[in-house]
Formats: sequence, C-alpha cells, structure tokens
Amino acid sequence: MEMMMRKIIILAALFLVLLLSVCLFSPKPTLWLLQHSLFGIPQDDRPKQYLDKNVQVFKDLRYPSRYQKNQFDFYAPNHPLQYKPLIIWVHGGGFIGGDKFEVKEYATRLAYKGYYVMVLNYDLVPSAKYPEPVIQVSEAIRYINTSFANTHHLNSSNLFIAGDSAGAQIALQFLLVQHNPQYAALLKIPAILEPQQIRGSLLYCGPYDLKDMVQQANSSITRFVFKRVGWAYLQDKNWLVNPNDIGLTASDHLTVNLPAIYLTDGNTASFEQQARQLAIELKKRSVPTTTRFFDQATYPTGHEYQFLLKTLPAQLTFKDTLHFLEENRTR
Repeated sequence: MEMMMRKIIILAALFLVLLLSVCLFSPKPTLWLLQHSLFGIPQDDRPKQYLDKNVQVFKDLRYPSRYQKNQFDFYAPNHPLQYKPLIIWVHGGGFIGGDKFEVKEYATRLAYKGYYVMVLNYDLVPSAKYPEPVIQVSEAIRYINTSFANTHHLNSSNLFIAGDSAGAQIALQFLLVQHNPQYAALLKIPAILEPQQIRGSLLYCGPYDLKDMVQQANSSITRFVFKRVGWAYLQDKNWLVNPNDIGLTASDHLTVNLPAIYLTDGNTASFEQQARQLAIELKKRSVPTTTRFFDQATYPTGHEYQFLLKTLPAQLTFKDTLHFLEENRTR
C-alpha cells in the first residue's frame, strides 16, 4: 500500500511538472481551463425563429466572413420607431468565450421599445488572432449595411454600436476605425461607414486598455490569466513589454469627431477605473459622454451587472440606455 501511494504521488508530481512546463511555453492549457469553467459557451436551444414580447427573433443568421463563428441574431420589433434605429451589439466573454445568446433578454427588451437589434458572434481566442474580431464586426456591418438592410428595409444611417465586456472593447475599436484614419491604418482595417451614420455607442463593463488591465488586476491569479489570454490573442508571449503601439489603449486614439458615447461599469471585480478614465479623456475632446457609476458602499455592482435586470442598478442603467438612444437617434 505504501509503495502504491508513493507511485501515485510521484505520478501526480510528474503530471504537475509537465503541466507547468506546458503552461510556460503555451497559453492554451490556461485557455482550455477557462473555456470549460468561467468562459464557457452556453447552449442555445431556442428555435430558429420565434416571437417574444411582440419581437420577431431570427437566430443564427450568417454574415460573410473569412473567419469562424460568423453568426448573428436579429431582433425585429413589430412596431419599430420612426426612422428605424438599429443597434449592433458585440457580446462579451473575455475574448475566449461567451455567445450572442447571453444578450437575448437585453436585446429583446430594446427591440420591444422599437429598436432593431443585431447581436454578433465572432471568432474566439485561440482560433482568433488580434485584431480579427474587429475585422469581423466590419464584415458583419458591411453586410448589414447593404444587402441585409435592403431586404429588411433598415436604416443604415441610424446606427448605434454597442458591446459588453470584451465586446465593448471590440466595439470601441471598430468605432475608432470609422473616425480615426490613423487608427484604421494602424489596425489595417478600412473604414466602412461614414461617421455620420453612427449616432452613438453604448459600452458596458469593458476594458479599454489591455496592458493596464493586467497591471491593475486585483490578484496574482487574475494577472496570470489576463497575461495568457493576451499572449494567445496577440500571438506574443512578451506583449506586456512590447513597446510598439498596436492600438490596445483606446484613449491614445480618440478623436473630437466621435459620436455620443454611454459608459458604465460595476465597482467590484470589473474595469470601472478604466471606464472613468476613458470618460475623462472623451470629455477633454468634447465628445458627448454619458456615464453611470455607483457608490460601492450603497450599490455594490459587479462585472456585467447591467444584465441583472431585477436589480435597481441594472434598471437605472436600462433607463439610461433608453434615454441615450432617444436623445441621439434620428427622429
């Protein structure tokens, strides 16, 4: 029995050494663990087409793309607002997980208020390489802006770009590509919209400076995870000390011609400080900026709090969202 236990301990130690060795030379073991725990892709058992709260939902439509996971869901109100405003939403998931399915309740509520909503999927790390998700948003909107808009009689000059968590960062990068030619050249992604087509942007709980996200992480484990996600996404083990500007810090590329922006974040285990700093930088450039933050002692709010629609903070933010859309859409 003692000999057997010794063998088990030795085998376990060897396995641990092997695992640590692999982790040192590849981020993939960490990603695999995350994708099977915190950032799993939920199963979506909804029918391809259904009616919910007077909203027609069309699931798993496709936009032309060079990359994988090029699906989107389309939420069409039975009673659309005048001039048919359209919200394009990029889901979150730490660049490695998540799915458009997770936005279904929010999208349905927005559509019920008269807005057309499209929630995009995009390829995920480790299959996706930076800045491919931003390219996919461009591919999707190019398709929506032409053939899909014509088929469904949508107004592609009354657009809002939205995103949550990692999707907020991707959405903001897409926005910068449309409004900053130097940034478009840096990412090698051409602008596909005229700036005036975008009426505003809604950004929820996003990281807007990926290097700072690692440096400000609240634990060594979180820092370890963020570093490996960045390693896989950027294809660079030493990305944190790489001096080259590859567009990871949004505030370095803001312009005065950006449309109105709504920013919010939770105050616990999220990126609130980055959102607050981004708001300061936007206001310095006279970009119309609306924010919603909460006092932690009064309303502790976590990452993606806005989806917890039975809570007061989420309800306030949803009211903010509707007010922002009302103020900035073509009427």
